[in-house]
Amino acid sequence: MALKIAVIGCRGFGRVHLNALSKLRNRYGLDIYVFSRTEEYAKDCYREYEASGYFTRYSDVLRSNVDVVDLVVSHDAHMPMSIAALEAGKHVMLEKPIARTIEEAMNVINIVKSSGKKFMVLENHFFDTSVWKARELMRQLGRVSMIVVRSFSITRQVVGGGLGS
Repeated sequence: MALKIAVIGCRGFGRVHLNALSKLRNRYGLDIYVFSRTEEYAKDCYREYEASGYFTRYSDVLRSNVDVVDLVVSHDAHMPMSIAALEAGKHVMLEKPIARTIEEAMNVINIVKSSGKKFMVLENHFFDTSVWKARELMRQLGRVSMIVVRSFSITRQVVGGGLGS
């Protein structure tokens, strides 16, 4: 039986999640579903990631037979959408932070405890394939005592002003 995961938010960082889940689909028997409030985006994402289905209403996701809700949404939606998913019997993966305040975070945690469902707060690079590759290569190094990660990007001036990449 395939694990059914609905990625809520299929633009921006949601695409990082979808890229990773797409690569894991066959290996772990995943059915991937996508959600966007805009039907055009939902359909585009559905086609691009060869998803099993798409949703345009969160309430439909909650009523569906998906097992896991992967929330890649704005911070103000973290608490209410997490709680709604947990109360609907879904496991939840949530892109960090857990919530905007400690009080909101505790509300989510209390529902997690009473729901018996799995809950995971994802870090920025959890699904980043370059991090996975680095982890694989680190096994060859032996004992590692510290890792320093640096980011570097170059921007160029765009004709007419502004920055481009």
